[in-house]
Amino acid sequence: NPMVTHGHTTPAAIAATLLPVAFLAPSPLNRNSDDTDADIADLAWTIAETGLIQPISARPMGGGTYGILCGERRWRAFRLLERDTIPCFVKHLDDTQAQIERIVENYQRRDPSFMEQGEAVAALMELTDRDVSEVANRLGQSVSWVRRRAKLPNLISAWREELSKNGTPYFAIRDSVSKMEEIAVLPTATQQVILDSGVLRYIKTTKEM
Repeated sequence: NPMVTHGHTTPAAIAATLLPVAFLAPSPLNRNSDDTDADIADLAWTIAETGLIQPISARPMGGGTYGILCGERRWRAFRLLERDTIPCFVKHLDDTQAQIERIVENYQRRDPSFMEQGEAVAALMELTDRDVSEVANRLGQSVSWVRRRAKLPNLISAWREELSKNGTPYFAIRDSVSKMEEIAVLPTATQQVILDSGVLRYIKTTKEM
């Protein structure tokens, strides 16, 4: 049976079940993980000590195999521990639904930076044909929040690099997302001029922008 969450209908997840680790594989829809072998080894040690807190999720891919939607790191840790099975929520989703599910689950499992929020919004907007209301419902945010964050991926790479640094004149305004949203809607050349001029360090409010 479908379930209604935040005003939209999604396929209900089957209760977590034990699936053979060997029957699961990373989905080609997922981005490659940046985790090193040492990162996975640390996670495996934690799981061995405290157990698995949250089951992974996957969807049937045919032939008794499953594509991982969320939890590839946990699955890799289980392989390192040579476990035979892993708790898993099985969800019957098409490619688009699977991508939406992956983005939303990853978003909810971490404390995303405002740039990561913007990237998640942009990806969901594309997958939902720019349905702002659905994106807002999926992320549990307001429509105005979605519209604001949707601007952020338009920031030029130079601004992104500057904001990722510690100890720069702009470090103090990394969390002042409203300023970045205003800059992101400007032409790329203008964004670069603002960065090069250093004027932003003297601007205290969004109104001054």
